[in-house]
Amino acid sequence: MNSCRVFFLAAIFLLSGCSKKDNPLITAASDVTKNGIISKAESWTQTGKVYRVIADCSIEAPVTWGKGIVVAVDPAAVIRIVNSGALIIEENVTVKFQGGAYIEVGSHSTGTLIANGAASAPIVFKADTGAQTWGLNSESRSGGIVLGDSANNISLNYCTITGAAAGLYVEAGSPFITNCKVSYCKGNGIYFDSAAGPADSATFNNNAVSDCGGYPLTLPADKLGNLSGRIDFSETQAEKSAIHVLGTSVEDSGAVWRKKALPYIFSGTTLISSFKSVSLVNIMPGVVCKFEANACIRIGDPRFGSGTLIAKGNPADSIFFVNSSQGTVWGDSSGGIWIGQESPANTVLEYCSIQNATTGIYVTAGVIVTVSHCRVTGCNGNGITFVGGAPVDSLAFQENFCVGNTGYGISITADQLARLSGTGSVARNGKGGIYVTGAQIWQSGVWKKRDAPYILDGVLDIGNPGGVEISIPPGTEFDFLPGAYISVGNSEPGTLIAIGSGSFPVVFTSFVQGAYWGAGAGGATGGGIRIESKADAKTELQGCQIRNATSGVYVNANVKIQSCIFQNNQYYGLIADKNADTALISGNSFSGNGVDSSFIAP
Repeated sequence: MNSCRVFFLAAIFLLSGCSKKDNPLITAASDVTKNGIISKAESWTQTGKVYRVIADCSIEAPVTWGKGIVVAVDPAAVIRIVNSGALIIEENVTVKFQGGAYIEVGSHSTGTLIANGAASAPIVFKADTGAQTWGLNSESRSGGIVLGDSANNISLNYCTITGAAAGLYVEAGSPFITNCKVSYCKGNGIYFDSAAGPADSATFNNNAVSDCGGYPLTLPADKLGNLSGRIDFSETQAEKSAIHVLGTSVEDSGAVWRKKALPYIFSGTTLISSFKSVSLVNIMPGVVCKFEANACIRIGDPRFGSGTLIAKGNPADSIFFVNSSQGTVWGDSSGGIWIGQESPANTVLEYCSIQNATTGIYVTAGVIVTVSHCRVTGCNGNGITFVGGAPVDSLAFQENFCVGNTGYGISITADQLARLSGTGSVARNGKGGIYVTGAQIWQSGVWKKRDAPYILDGVLDIGNPGGVEISIPPGTEFDFLPGAYISVGNSEPGTLIAIGSGSFPVVFTSFVQGAYWGAGAGGATGGGIRIESKADAKTELQGCQIRNATSGVYVNANVKIQSCIFQNNQYYGLIADKNADTALISGNSFSGNGVDSSFIAP
């Protein structure tokens, strides 16, 4: 019994020696406690005391926290500013939070927060003694200070937010946030949700975010053009070391995406389209745009309105469109940068690097674009796909390197083929260089020599009521898929001039080893190149090699076919029908053709 009494007295002695000052969870006699609803104006001004919020506190009237006071918020206590309440915090105020405690402004009813510190006396929001972190942490939103859907007249100036679950969450609107520092947050630094964002450089400027576990800054794509003020970043986790951009519709007619110290990482679909006016986005040299899986940019989508993208880098400072992490493939099922029919003539990509997308650039029917000095590589599909769209002209498609893609370097329809230049490279792609789908060719031009063959599919029909002329320079190679062929002057006048040389022949051959290309199953009806009765007399094949076709050339017009090699064709090397002038066919060589070197119609 005596030993129990001694133990009990010792315990009392130990407890009496533990002061309230040493334990932040025990209310000291000098504390001013707050909780419940504050419905009348108050001023907290006593600097010698601690204002302790011991449970949820709803501010529904003007409340001022005066200069230099200390506010402590107990675990899980929430300070809510609602029902037209307003909290004004003056300089040098310190607010200390225990775990789960936070400030929420204007959720579902109006609330105002004005926190105006000074450079020498900032307002500090931080973890209290013993708290590992503080703030709201949920799947839908997280923050030490949460600005809700009805927060208005928000101003944070010279504020420091440190040690929170996440720093500042903004659900809607454009609060004033200037000269603020956010640091050592477990999650994101500053998060603007899809209906929020900076208004301009005057309202979001000279802020700094450092040492946070999530993204230092998140904002929707339609507010990215407003990010013109200064913001500093440092010591962010590598995979989150970026400005996170939420995919939304950008309807601004003059948005500028500026180069920042960190890259942008896009999630979701960013639409550059508007029915109000033409949405216009300019991307400045040196900007790095990274994309999460399935994220993409769609320009001029007819469902959402007109849009234009101008991305002009320079030789010293390219613009990058790349994946957010190694192994990630970005872009939707069509491509990473999709250009639609409501961007008819103005989208420009110059000195851009596009990497690891589904397809790098996808251009729809009727759209003409400028793509010059760009590099498209590592894509799961094609580098660039033109589906009836095209460059403005060959001068608007210079020095592009579409290399190292799983599909083709470029895919284009035959009627737009002359708009490609012969510069740059389409080599080292998984399926081949340039894939050409059959079409009626109605505009004259040159099918230029490239550093990899063209792969032709379908019927390339050269003909136009007003006449059309296609020229092919020496050294150009065309590889045909089975059933593909070239038709000249079939139903409308057309001209084909293909002139090679001994060292640089123009080559027409099969893409598939062991398969034959060309029209017809055989006899006198086949042909890989069919020169029909409406072919112009200027049509000429010279110094060409025609190999592995059903029959090499079918000719039914007075045209020149000279110094060509016909080799290993399934039936005939050359078929001359009744309208052909055999005197114009000379100096050709034949070998390995299945039935005979030539067939002359009686």
